Amino acid sequence: MLEMSGVLLNRPVFYLRGVSRDQDYFYWQQRLPKPSARHAFSVKRTDLDPLLDKLNSGLPIQRADETMARTLSRILTTEVFSSSKLEQELSSQLSELLLPKDFASLLAQTYISNNRSPSLLELTPSSLTDLIPWELLTIEVQSKSAKPEILRLIEVADIVRSVPAGLHLERGRVAEPASDTGSALYVVDPFDQNTDIQLDAIFQGDDYSAFRERIETTGHPLSTVGAKFTRAHLSSALRSDDAPSRLVYVGHVLALPGSGAVTSLILTDPREMYGVSSSIASSNRPLSATDLIEGTVFSDKRVSALKAEEGLSSRLSIKWPGPAEEKLSGAALWPMPPRVLLIACNSGADMSNPEPFGLVVAAINAGARLVTASRWTLPTDRAFNEFGATASKPLLETSLALDAAHSSDDPVSSIADWQRGQLKRWLSDPDPLSASPILWAAFSNYLGDPRPVNTRGPERSMASEIQSSDQ
Repeated sequence: MLEMSGVLLNRPVFYLRGVSRDQDYFYWQQRLPKPSARHAFSVKRTDLDPLLDKLNSGLPIQRADETMARTLSRILTTEVFSSSKLEQELSSQLSELLLPKDFASLLAQTYISNNRSPSLLELTPSSLTDLIPWELLTIEVQSKSAKPEILRLIEVADIVRSVPAGLHLERGRVAEPASDTGSALYVVDPFDQNTDIQLDAIFQGDDYSAFRERIETTGHPLSTVGAKFTRAHLSSALRSDDAPSRLVYVGHVLALPGSGAVTSLILTDPREMYGVSSSIASSNRPLSATDLIEGTVFSDKRVSALKAEEGLSSRLSIKWPGPAEEKLSGAALWPMPPRVLLIACNSGADMSNPEPFGLVVAAINAGARLVTASRWTLPTDRAFNEFGATASKPLLETSLALDAAHSSDDPVSSIADWQRGQLKRWLSDPDPLSASPILWAAFSNYLGDPRPVNTRGPERSMASEIQSSDQ
């Protein structure tokens, strides 16, 4: 029986891969129990772009004249995720483009013949379709004894995502076996009251108590909630003799569109801390994806530039995330545990970049086997409360559910089960304050299991493959 990041593969496995060029090109294939031929297809931009525009208008992305509360008010009352009817209409239109009839039919037939148990779908979307909530795409399922029913992709398949194959050629650190045992390093809302950065707290008041309780039972000794935590603290915890088997980060991420290299965790590092990214508000240096790859290997070249950029005195000592005399790679400074959970805005935006890179790829390069992260902005509970949900705590509930799933023996299936439960709530009683897909459909699972990569001979492009199949 095969195993992949704790996912038992004693069930059918399918693969769907896309790439954005002049059009969006895809192919799909059944991998298990027996490999099938590749089936290629393409999607025209003129068909796809209007649907993506409608989707993007419904995601929690602030416009120039909006507060987050106004953004939520707009997307939860007028846009595509304001009702399940509008959402299903868009999901059906996207399905017609992205799930060819032969592929959708095979998924449906497999679901029925497998006693209505989900298959596994390994998904590598094109950069333009990365933000699409693929979990919501519709599939018509027909059995002999019942009328056809419209199900969602997450109901017929557990969905995982792949990272670029080239990452496995010169990976910074080989991943250790995944385990549901061992401690979890919790870094929850790292905060420094002396900083000039104006960031909202992720949670409020007693909401942190749930994480403190988990730290008391399964947390690593260096875990923190609402307190100062630097990249040096992170390195010490991850390199300790009792290194954690999981990392749970709940906080803020700095992300710039199209620039995965500077996607960063916002910890409480001063600007004197060595790092690649520029400081924020002249007081905080975020920990970027480039830092997690590069570490201090090029410190000889970067220190002088860093001091000049920040206007630091040449005599001012640079703070180091690890031993200053050692030039260590990011994977050596921050060796990631097998499971990494990033509950933060745009923490999983890697695949939206034409050249996929960001915190997910960096974590997998440093040893993670499974990374769960968000592909878009996550409204805080405070934002929901300002909108009118006085008793609702959807982000807290989401965070605790994902953390519980990561501590299970099969986190991918556990997260899929949780998403199916949220989908049921959304369809039966679409409450935009607690069951909206803008929260639960934001998260994806990225697999980083070591794998061989065939580098012999040129690989045919998908464009060429489609042209051949059309002839």
